[in-house]
Amino acid sequence: MTRQLLFKTVMMDSVPLAVGQSTYSFFTPSFENNPSVAAMAEAEAVSWLLNNPQFRRDFFAEFFPKLPGAVRYFTGLVEPFTYHDKKPGDIDLLLVDPDLPHKAVAFEFKRIKVVREETGREKINRIPYLAHGIEQANGYYAIGFSQTYLVVIILDDGRHLETPNIMFRYNKDRSLDESVYSLRYSSDLNREVGVIYLRINQMTGKHINHSHSIGYCIDKSAIPIIQPADITSKIANLSSKG
Repeated sequence: MTRQLLFKTVMMDSVPLAVGQSTYSFFTPSFENNPSVAAMAEAEAVSWLLNNPQFRRDFFAEFFPKLPGAVRYFTGLVEPFTYHDKKPGDIDLLLVDPDLPHKAVAFEFKRIKVVREETGREKINRIPYLAHGIEQANGYYAIGFSQTYLVVIILDDGRHLETPNIMFRYNKDRSLDESVYSLRYSSDLNREVGVIYLRINQMTGKHINHSHSIGYCIDKSAIPIIQPADITSKIANLSSKG
């Protein structure tokens, strides 16, 4: 059954200033040939997002609405929560309000690459890796964090789409609906684990730093659990150090 997903999206575009020029056009086609957003590694994409202050503010407020600016974030965590050589591996992102260490939120990220090629064919890569993401997110839940989410980052290069309005140059391949946007129904995913879709869209040939859209959809909210005292103690200690 078809269902709608609502993404909270922010778009930006930039143009270089020129001496003597008084008018500028934004969100217009660009035929530059900068690297594709789909070339981003997973950790690189997460870092790029977290370096965006508007994204941080909006995204963190979804989980800590009262004081999102006070939230601390940690990436690539291992000890004392887990270990490099043991499942579930590194913790991709942990959000902590220092005043609420018993309500930490953990995120496992998995990226999907979507590219519209010049031939018009849409190419989607890395879908099989979602099964590994489910396994890792279940592992985070087993550690005992208050909330756990599986986040699918969709790196969408839509520069070769021919939509007149470049703001709508993102791919709509049906296999995304069937293989990616159905994760909330997966019987392999623990029922308490939430699902978030996060799209980074490259609309033109400009560098992703100069023109992009970022949108996220919390498709399934995590069900909070009572965080074990020993995990809360470790989180409080981590939060107090930096």
